[in-house]
Parts: sequence; structure tokens; C-alpha cells
Amino acid sequence: MNDQAPTLGKLIRALRTRNGWTIQEMADKTGIPRSTLAKVEHDRLTLGYDKLLQISQRLKMRMSELFAGDEMESRAMTRRSVGTLEGAIHVDAPNYEHFFLCPDLRKKRMIPMVARVRARTLEEFGELVRHAGE
Repeated sequence: MNDQAPTLGKLIRALRTRNGWTIQEMADKTGIPRSTLAKVEHDRLTLGYDKLLQISQRLKMRMSELFAGDEMESRAMTRRSVGTLEGAIHVDAPNYEHFFLCPDLRKKRMIPMVARVRARTLEEFGELVRHAGE
């Protein structure tokens, strides 16, 4: 992976500081505990798709806006992007990993991603995650 690629922690911190929120204020707004947000910001913990969806819904923003960092603000408005794993936002979970592609595009009608499932059985995976996008 590219070391220059944005991490989920960097993006969450940028979103919080851009809005002038403390970690506690962001926790109150998103419903994600303060300690969890702090670990995410320091890249010691990741969030699954369901929690990322919760954050975007509670902050009334598209998930693509969540993945578009400050450095994306200066780019010209475009509708073309080449999605690569090197430029993707990587979210690692025990049973799977997601690569959210094309973070430079905002207001997408869908979130392009690559998912790798690590669990080999339903028992190993555990309870299935459900969301409105199914």
C-alpha cells in the first residue's frame, strides 16, 4: 500500500477538525464512543461499514464526503477517477477488509469498493451485517 494514501483515522480527524469539534462533540453527534473515535484517529482501530454508514447518516452527509479529505477540496470538479487499491481508503476488520475506491469523487450515487472476505464459513464470520444499501 502507498504510505501517502489517506487512512480512515486521518479522514475522521480531518472531518472533526474541519468542523471545529472536540472528540466528545463528534462522539455525541455520531453515536460512536469517544474512546473508539480516538483509537480510529490514531489508526489503532477501524470501523466496519455499518459504523461508517452510521457516521455519515448522523452527520447528514454522503459516505463519499466522509472519504474525501481536505486535499480533495482543491481538485477541480470532475466526474472521472481511476480507482486503484493504492489510492483507496483501506478499512480492515476481523472477517473482511474493504477498499473504498475513488475518494476524490464526491456526490457519487454509489460507493465503489473492493471487499475481501477472510472468514471461510458462516459460523466463522458470525452475525451478518445488514444495511439499507442491500
